[in-house]
Amino acid sequence: IMSELAAESLWLSLCGGVLGFGIACAAIPALRGLLPPASALRGVSPDWLMAAFVALLIIFTVGLMGTVIIRRALGEDPAALLRGGLVGRGIVTAKAGRRGVVIFEVALATLLIAASIALVQTFTSIASAPIGMQPDRVIALWLFAPPRRSGPSGSPPYYEPLLGALAKVPGVQTVAASSVPVLEGASFNVPPARTSLATVTGYSHRAVTAGYFQSLGMRLQAGRSFDDNKDRLGAAPVAVVNRAFAVRGWAGQDAVGRRIHLSWEGRQLEYRVIGVADNARDNLLRDVPAPEILTPLLQAAAVPQSVTILLRTATPPTVQWTYWRQAIADRIWRLEGDVPIASIRPLSAVVTENQAEPRLRALFLTCFAGLGLVLATIGVFAVFAHWLTRTERGLAICLALGAPARRLFAGTIWSGAKVCFLGVGLGLIAALLAGHFFQSLLLGATVEFSALFGAALLTAVAVL
Repeated sequence: IMSELAAESLWLSLCGGVLGFGIACAAIPALRGLLPPASALRGVSPDWLMAAFVALLIIFTVGLMGTVIIRRALGEDPAALLRGGLVGRGIVTAKAGRRGVVIFEVALATLLIAASIALVQTFTSIASAPIGMQPDRVIALWLFAPPRRSGPSGSPPYYEPLLGALAKVPGVQTVAASSVPVLEGASFNVPPARTSLATVTGYSHRAVTAGYFQSLGMRLQAGRSFDDNKDRLGAAPVAVVNRAFAVRGWAGQDAVGRRIHLSWEGRQLEYRVIGVADNARDNLLRDVPAPEILTPLLQAAAVPQSVTILLRTATPPTVQWTYWRQAIADRIWRLEGDVPIASIRPLSAVVTENQAEPRLRALFLTCFAGLGLVLATIGVFAVFAHWLTRTERGLAICLALGAPARRLFAGTIWSGAKVCFLGVGLGLIAALLAGHFFQSLLLGATVEFSALFGAALLTAVAVL
């Protein structure tokens, strides 16, 4: 009998494991197709070593627990087993022990549900986070300095005549240049910036030309943009900051006309703020946009070795991408034949690729979180149903003796509610403590809301 029961348990467990692994093998190729071509996750494949480990774990767990329960059952008196089964006889012997199991299950389910809801919030935040710019009609062109023009400080900027030539391409509305690629990382290796009220660290810096904000569809909240005719090398240093820098540097006060002191390119410089721009996300996974300082590219003491040129077009460039790619390359090589072009891409494609992998990872976690939510809910329902089933005989006796059914119902509900509330309370404490440790990984998620929602959901399940 013991061998047959153990074999049946192992067979059912292995069937479930094989079915789950088969679903995973079928889903991985479909999910790989959602990734951008350059993603490192495209090389992910089913791990047979992990499958073997999971199979051994299932065999060990089911074999150990099944053997203990079956041996205990075979050692019991058959009459006693027919009367009450194993519950209450050796495995979970005391009433307090059974309540402890229920409390632990409820607390664990509360923690899992809170984590699931937080992950769903994170996925929603990543999927809908605004980036602070309009990339749909922008072409990003990454250029390197030609060897003969990448000389010492004072060399004429090779990109300036290119901007004028590209502005004459039919369909181009505005043209601008940036010292670092847009949405692909800004320079955070910068010295602290001192203002009249604070010292700002952890900000990003980029040097741009006039038309940068118009090309990206960004709005200036105050002040003016750069003027390539006035804001050049030799003129008074000026800067535009974003709203995040203004809030940190001057506590949200009017920043236009204020001064920023920092050491840059071996010089101690004092920049006068001439404008405040909207926040834009250079890192799409950053929950809060980083403070940023933008300075005129034509005021740089040295010519940058590479620039990103941004062209805003009248229509989306993806509609006639062959034309745009050829027209831009012809204009550049006609003027500067030895300028290395690293890439020409629609900025919308850069946004899509940068968001694809984080969104897919968040989707994975959300799917597993949803599965955990379902399993935790079913588990709590099953544990409570089994625990309350143990009171059926006592309820029947009380009803036979004339006890009011309403009072028995209320007492049973209150008995289960006390256990549920205790487990939910412990789970809430664990969820809040865990949330403070992992808050930086949860973009746009509120741990308190997730924990309270999970507690309410589990309470409703337990009462039902």
